[in-house]
Amino acid sequence: MYGAILGDIIGSRFEFNNIKSKNFELFDDKCQFTDDTILTCAAADWVINGGSAEEKLVLWAKKYINNTNPSGHAAFSSGFMAWVNNENRQPYQAKTNGCLMRVSPIPFVERNTKMALDKAIEFTCVTHNHEDSINAVSAYVKIIHCALSGHYNFNDRIIEIGNQHGYDFTTTVEQEREKMDKFYYTCKKTFVPAIVSVLNANSYEDAVRNAVSLGGDTDTLACIAGAVAEAKFGIPYKIARQGMKFLDNDVKKVLSDLYKTAYNQRLACRYLSNCRSSR
Repeated sequence: MYGAILGDIIGSRFEFNNIKSKNFELFDDKCQFTDDTILTCAAADWVINGGSAEEKLVLWAKKYINNTNPSGHAAFSSGFMAWVNNENRQPYQAKTNGCLMRVSPIPFVERNTKMALDKAIEFTCVTHNHEDSINAVSAYVKIIHCALSGHYNFNDRIIEIGNQHGYDFTTTVEQEREKMDKFYYTCKKTFVPAIVSVLNANSYEDAVRNAVSLGGDTDTLACIAGAVAEAKFGIPYKIARQGMKFLDNDVKKVLSDLYKTAYNQRLACRYLSNCRSSR
C-alpha cells in the first residue's frame, strides 16, 4: 500500500507537466498526495475495519473534499464527486483508472486470491461496475499476489495473467512512452503501461521512474506500478523515509493499521512503525 502512496506522491507534480524522462528528483516541495492516496486509504480502512464500502469512500472523500493537486485542479473527478454528493448513490459504469489506483490494500491484507478478488470487485463495483474496470482490477489483484509470493518466473507469470485478461504486457517502456501521446485515464490505456513499468524495472525506484517517464496520468500510473513494485522489490528505507513528510496523521494511521493487519508480526521497519520492511 505504501508503494502505491509513494508512487502517487512522486508522480503528482508531473500529472499536468509531463517530463517523459527518468531523470528527475524523486521528491520536491511541489509533491503531495492526491485522490489516489485518499481513496487507497478508504480501501484500507474498509478491508481492515469492515462496514460499508460506499460509506468508506464517501467518508474519506469528504474529509479531503477541499484538497487540490499541485496544478491547482480539484483533487477528485467531477463524476466521482457527483456520486459522493448524491444521496441516492448508484454505480455509474465508470471504466476509469480510479478503480485501480485505490484497490491495492485489499490483496496486501487478504492473501487468499479468491477472497481478495471477491473483496476487490465488491469495493470496485460501488462506483466502477463496468466490465473493463472489473477485468482490470481482477488482473491487478492477481499480479500483486504473484509479486508478494516471490514467484520464481515473475515476468512470464505476469504476461500469462495479462493474456488471460486480454492485456499485452510484452511491450517496453519506450514503446509505451511513445503511445502516451495525451492524457489517458481509462483502465485500458493506463493499466498496461503501469505494469510494463514494473516488468522492465530492477528496483522499486526504477519502476516508479519508468511509470512517471511515460507521461500522461503520472500520479496514477506511478501509484498502480508502485504497489506491484513494493510487493516485488520492497521499498528502500531512504525513499520510504522521505515520503513520510508528505503524509498527514490520518493517512499514517491507516497505513500503520494496514501493515499490522497484513503481517501480524514485529517487523524490522524503521520508516513506519509496524509497516513492512524493505527486502
